[in-house]
Amino acid sequence: MSLHIESTSIAVPKDRVITLEMMKSVKLMNRTDSKYVGPAARLEPLLSAAIDRGYSVQAVGEKFIAEYDTYYFDTPSCDCYLMHHNGHLTRQKLRTRLYKDSSHAFIEIKNKNNRGRTKKKRMQIPPSALLEWKEIPEAADFARSMLKLPSETFSAALRTSFKRITLVNRERTERVTIDMGLSFSNLRNGRTATPGDIIIVEVKQDGTTGSTMKGILAELKIRRMGFSKYCIGTAMTDPGIRQNRFKEKIRFTNKLQTC
Repeated sequence: MSLHIESTSIAVPKDRVITLEMMKSVKLMNRTDSKYVGPAARLEPLLSAAIDRGYSVQAVGEKFIAEYDTYYFDTPSCDCYLMHHNGHLTRQKLRTRLYKDSSHAFIEIKNKNNRGRTKKKRMQIPPSALLEWKEIPEAADFARSMLKLPSETFSAALRTSFKRITLVNRERTERVTIDMGLSFSNLRNGRTATPGDIIIVEVKQDGTTGSTMKGILAELKIRRMGFSKYCIGTAMTDPGIRQNRFKEKIRFTNKLQTC
């Protein structure tokens, strides 16, 4: 017996369904990340090939497609954005995220080091505190202890909304997320934007094994390309900010609309 992924023709055999509880063994909080961007038309061929080659698909209840709201925070001068724009290998991002299907919310800090490894630390907060996390002493202490810049200077900068399908390999050493339906809302100037009908694939590994998924992406000609939702969203919604580093990526995603 198989289950179908919503809004697709893709069937998932029951033995290829993985639950949130089972996913706890695939946290990969200290990992290497590789991102790929392609047209949404490649989604079904990608899913079909992945399932055929041993990947399982995460289900939340009876749903395979999860919905997320994320709020990014930055200093008044957008230091986190500019560190990425200016090519700093070591950088941080502060965000809160709502997992809409489970109603779980977290404050999260991502650290990227000069060896390309990403470490993510997070703590759970009430969904009502997504924008007001400073009012929760434990969350405020968490941010203060983890951030290199003064946490009291951070304020909400960008909201991103998207849908996600999550895959995991047979060995549980690799998690693959496929994001779609992405939209941006700048919380400082009110502007909105969308990169269009694309998918963003992120391959997250513990760094010790090869990746079947990377071979599938190469076969489907889905291009490897860095894509920071915060930075691309900020560049697309703030015409006054420095954005030379991201212009080519924005042009590339626009071209994908004709693929």
